[in-house]
Amino acid sequence: MLLVRQVHKTQTETNGLHLMDHFGGQLEPGAVGKLDLQRQSFAMVRIPDRVDKTSALGKVRNAGRTTATPVPNGIERNRETIFVATFVHIQFWAWNIVSGQTEMRPLCPHIMSQKLRPGTVGLRRNSISWPSMFKPKTEVLPVAEIRKAFPALERVHNGYPVAYFDGPGGTQVPRYVVEQMSDYLYHHNANTHWAYPTSAETDAAIEYAREVCADFLNASPNEIAFGANMTTLTFHLSRALGLNYSPGDEIVVTELDHHANIDPWRRLAVERGVTVRTVRLDTATGQLNYEDLERFVGPKTRLVAIGAASNALGTINDLPRVIELAHRAGALVFVDAVHYAPHALMDVRELDCDFVGMSAYKFYGPHVGILYGKASLLNEIDFPKLVPSPDYIPENAETGTQNQEGMVGAAAAIDYLASLGSSATRRENLRSVFAAMHARNSQLLGRLWEGLSSLQRVTLYGPVPDSARTPTLVFTIEGITSTDAARALAEKGLFLSHGDFYAWTVVERFGLQPEGFIRAGCACYTTEEEVERLISVVADLC
Repeated sequence: MLLVRQVHKTQTETNGLHLMDHFGGQLEPGAVGKLDLQRQSFAMVRIPDRVDKTSALGKVRNAGRTTATPVPNGIERNRETIFVATFVHIQFWAWNIVSGQTEMRPLCPHIMSQKLRPGTVGLRRNSISWPSMFKPKTEVLPVAEIRKAFPALERVHNGYPVAYFDGPGGTQVPRYVVEQMSDYLYHHNANTHWAYPTSAETDAAIEYAREVCADFLNASPNEIAFGANMTTLTFHLSRALGLNYSPGDEIVVTELDHHANIDPWRRLAVERGVTVRTVRLDTATGQLNYEDLERFVGPKTRLVAIGAASNALGTINDLPRVIELAHRAGALVFVDAVHYAPHALMDVRELDCDFVGMSAYKFYGPHVGILYGKASLLNEIDFPKLVPSPDYIPENAETGTQNQEGMVGAAAAIDYLASLGSSATRRENLRSVFAAMHARNSQLLGRLWEGLSSLQRVTLYGPVPDSARTPTLVFTIEGITSTDAARALAEKGLFLSHGDFYAWTVVERFGLQPEGFIRAGCACYTTEEEVERLISVVADLC
């Protein structure tokens, strides 16, 4: 029996067309066997360039098994496998061209699979054909197809299908992400940098996770560090940077931020004697007071801590303006992108920001934190570390044994998002997918804002829908606490978060402590019907 594990074909150019597919399966004696064909558009892989560097990637979920398992960007050293699979694949294409069966049928959101009966020589009708493979496609999967990937959406509560509006606090997770994490733990679990196979596979899995997260941010893999969560990583970074701060130095934070991007920097006032200046929130608009920012940033400023988007009000801040102002003063910029990352594709090269913190569980992944830092800065920073631990980037920014299955899951979440598009590379896919999701969710937000604002006892907070903002909306209902309102909504199968969401200063500025807001967020799986249900039930509460 010859096992054909999943591999990535090298980038091939035929008449200017780029060919990039996943394929794999098991060949039975006397039969063509089974071929699992996936149409996925992840980062281009050049086998001669990468096979020595990350050869374990192709084995990371297949080693020691008798069946193949799909792995994005898997690489194998076995050249015979590549040639056999390529030959079989071309046979299938040729058969389809001759038979004229050119229709393509998607079987699930990001995988297309066809099974062959023993003795057959081609794909069934509606299978993937040569013409359909190269037909230009720019669409992103419809919401109905996307929802099939999320088992949580099958939940029913009190007889109502559950609508998850709690994405700003943590999205639901697609099946693919959980499967990849489970597969790592079941088959490849080990610690790093040792000489046996599962350790090498773990090293390769972590390297792959850094590569995927780097694609997500348009960074380099050696600029991606992992940690327990964004809060922990920010404290770790603040204390490392603070070793070079002294009384008279200044840090700028904002009232609009999650306190994970406020308190780690304020702590340096206690530990290092620095002065912390706070940019005010304009409660009338939900925007920052940029006059404060321009007044506070100056020659004494060492760092500006700014959120890319508010997890409470949905406000998207003017990052280019803030970064340019800080750099002109010689200050570094730390960007909290936890709320921004699920809704807009970030480009750290274009922004020229120095650090970015984000959390995978906000964009359909597991609970793990991710830190981007410019390589030149990570090399210079004296992070607290154990003497035997690595002193090279990015591992010098990490402490102890990491949540390795979480790293695998973070990469899987990004790969899942990329698979919703159909462009040539992962980054291009992400760009098209995020643009499509922004357009969809902006429409949902507009309808939600319109519906709730028409209710007399409902008060909405934050920028209006046509502003620079995320599809996150907070509101209160006169005469009902946020806790009671959220509980009543949950009884109808509408899951919304409530409170201050660790944006405590925002709640304080609006005078809503201790109850805070009710928050609704739209995700890639949110539907128009769910939005209408929410408006209707809130109307009943009024």
